[in-house]
Amino acid sequence: MKKVLVLKTKKVNPADSLVVELSKFCDKDFLIDFASLHQDIVFKFVNGAEIFVNGKNILEYDLVYFRSWFGHYKIATAVSKYLIDNGIPVIDSALQNISLGGVTKIYQFLVLVQNNFPVPKSYVLHRDNIKNFLDEAVDALGGYPLIIKKHDGHKGEGIHKVDSESEFYEILPNLEDNYYFLQEFIPNDFDYRVLIMGNKVVRLKKRIRPENSTDFRNNVALGAKVELEDPKKNETVSNLGLKASKLLQIDIAGVDIVISSKDNKLYIFEVNTNPSLNNDITQYKDLANYLKSVVNN
Repeated sequence: MKKVLVLKTKKVNPADSLVVELSKFCDKDFLIDFASLHQDIVFKFVNGAEIFVNGKNILEYDLVYFRSWFGHYKIATAVSKYLIDNGIPVIDSALQNISLGGVTKIYQFLVLVQNNFPVPKSYVLHRDNIKNFLDEAVDALGGYPLIIKKHDGHKGEGIHKVDSESEFYEILPNLEDNYYFLQEFIPNDFDYRVLIMGNKVVRLKKRIRPENSTDFRNNVALGAKVELEDPKKNETVSNLGLKASKLLQIDIAGVDIVISSKDNKLYIFEVNTNPSLNNDITQYKDLANYLKSVVNN
């Protein structure tokens, strides 16, 4: 039997003419399923990358038709890439020619996982699906505490550390974004921002939150202090950040990397395409020099 998945942006209505009419052509050799690109997709980044739709592995389909996706390209491009990389044809063809790795965090995460870069184990799903997958995710991610964060947040906003199921349900009604990351919690005392311009590490910043802070985030916007380190003296962190930016084809990037205080392993948290320069004249100079080098080449 050949199976086709039709992805619509809106919630699937069984009475919709598309569903009713196409379903008439299904038989024992040809099946069409319908799902919402907006709500029914779940990304699982645990021991590799998997995508599920309504609980079914999306690779079970022989063809996926993106009926509409322009308002949801952040999801569509990641799903499309995953399918194409696994030999599943997609319609429409425009999705095959779109590379938004430097724009969407979900796409970035998929590419990093596919290339065996160290990232926190994660689920990415619509807020309406979180309750349905909570028990599975908690188990797969190693239990509480967990991190829940907006898929497109910045400067530490929209990130919560959840220590229990009851605390999770206290936060849930306040989630207003569409898609969220559920991640394993990586304990740490600081993080690194690797600032890259044109395939070169121009700054390596160690960001340390205040000693008396009860927060778990190391963002400068939240009060963390910055110590500059020589990138050449910390090549492990610098090279990991540089490799990630090259993979994602981001010329100017701020790669956030932490060292787990539990096992000393490195993890990439995210790759920022619009890294803050914090009103630092030396970083503006770095940027000006890079722009000059490009325009004069």
